[in-house]
Amino acid sequence: MATPSRAVEAKPPQARDPEKIAALMSRVEKTSNQKAREEREKLPAPPPPSPYVAGIDASQPADVAWHENHGILMPADPRVLSATGLDLVSVGKLERNLARNLPTLLQGVTRQMEIGGIGFIPMRLARTNPQLVQMVVEPDPARQAFIRHVWARNGIAEGPNLILTDVPEGLAALLADFRPDTVLVTDPDGPIAALHQAVALAGVRPKLYHHAVS
Repeated sequence: MATPSRAVEAKPPQARDPEKIAALMSRVEKTSNQKAREEREKLPAPPPPSPYVAGIDASQPADVAWHENHGILMPADPRVLSATGLDLVSVGKLERNLARNLPTLLQGVTRQMEIGGIGFIPMRLARTNPQLVQMVVEPDPARQAFIRHVWARNGIAEGPNLILTDVPEGLAALLADFRPDTVLVTDPDGPIAALHQAVALAGVRPKLYHHAVS
């Protein structure tokens, strides 16, 4: 016997609720934005632009304006300062975080080495931490002349507690001889990898600071 067929009743499509759709889309967008934000937060922050430039002869004084930065007079000299550095010097904020915080961070430290820079932080530390023995490493004779000129303008001279030198025997030998407690890298080229290698060869374990992490 044949089975009677059942009548199929076609139902009209239900109307979609615009408010529910909007709420769903909002949740999807919120979740997507949250995931994207979490991924961005995982990435390391890019380093701030360096205030310094290198490779230009600054051995002779230039006719430029001088500005006070944390009690230190600094020239707005484009031969040693990038556009960022010139802006910072003109408003008295060169290496602001380091200038504010490093004197406190180095309380109790006896030997500090700086690699690169333009002599600004050593002047600041010479006034705030006069007991600190500092070695400033700058292999460029023209840049050394610039640093000495700026120091002289601020009434700061080399001596037993403030040494300006190049690297005659290499950085590792200099580290092994001076044995700093801390090392500040303000070189515009940021030779961090070379510094870590030199520290390992020298057998010293100084705490490292970098202007980009200030």
